[in-house]
Amino acid sequence: MGAGFKAIAESSLVLVLVSFSVLASFVYGTDTVLFVYISKLQLGTGATGFGYLMAALGVGGILAALVVNQLASRPRLGIIITLGMVVYCVPTALMLLVHAPALGFFLEVVRGGGTLVVDVLAVTAMQRSVAPTMVARVFGVFFALVLAAISLGSALGATAISTVGLHGSLLLAGLVIPGLACCAYPWLHRMDRTAVRRVAELAPRIKVLEQLGIFAAGSRAALERLATACTETSAPAGEVIIQEGDTADAFFVLLTGEVAVSAKGEAEHARRLRVMGPGTYFGEIGLLARVPRTATVQALEACTLYRIPGQDFIDALTISSPSGGLLEGAKTRLAISHPSYAPTLLGETPADS
Repeated sequence: MGAGFKAIAESSLVLVLVSFSVLASFVYGTDTVLFVYISKLQLGTGATGFGYLMAALGVGGILAALVVNQLASRPRLGIIITLGMVVYCVPTALMLLVHAPALGFFLEVVRGGGTLVVDVLAVTAMQRSVAPTMVARVFGVFFALVLAAISLGSALGATAISTVGLHGSLLLAGLVIPGLACCAYPWLHRMDRTAVRRVAELAPRIKVLEQLGIFAAGSRAALERLATACTETSAPAGEVIIQEGDTADAFFVLLTGEVAVSAKGEAEHARRLRVMGPGTYFGEIGLLARVPRTATVQALEACTLYRIPGQDFIDALTISSPSGGLLEGAKTRLAISHPSYAPTLLGETPADS
């Protein structure tokens, strides 16, 4: 019974988070109609004003992108998401009082920052709340709803203009929708209480992962997903952790101890390539190049490691692209052990080398 109530609560939370992004997309759809009338009737800028207002939304999004990843690292996202929706919508109502194009442009810059915060943090919160096995299914439905909401917003925006006029439409878009968002805040507040505990549990793993060069450009969502997927394991001295030629199925981070890396590659005999210590990682080459293990890694002493399943590793890099340094470093190591494999990391084929 308890598990059932928990599942229902989690489903309700995901629905609320989806609703925030869908509402933001709906408002964007209405913008594509309202901006035409705002430019013509409020700002007196004619057809060119529409383009300036749309550009202002983009400028606001670019500025917000500078800080949104820091906001996403906070455990309590509910209040920020709600405020983001308010910031996105309320300036629309304020446009009733605006006739200066410069001030109108500024308000849209503010709105652009608000919508990016809602979009990014709602997605981050959903990834925290949805079971890993359900992520693909939930996001497939989510993106379909977002596209539908934009289309519906455009259609209803035109209907609102013809029914209640420009001023009435601005009030509806600027006040009613943020009011609905504020009504949903109690669900997000409960989400925050759970997230505080979960983020605290993941914090030690995230700290280790974000210090690795491979995830230097990683988003908070990607790091949290990796931290959730990784399990701590150990290897006694002499144990082979990965064997050259085996199927690549996981990525490893070395926490304590030392390992030796050796490879036969395309030579006649295996040779030692390097010794690795704490704070290093291995196993990414086979996953990125989609080839069997290119080297053998053996524990020289008792080791503690994080193991991340290969599919979770690839999924996280899909969210946040791997750094150029990672690809170049992996290609360099492949050039030593398996020269014919190295080009595959950069999207080439062995025949191209």
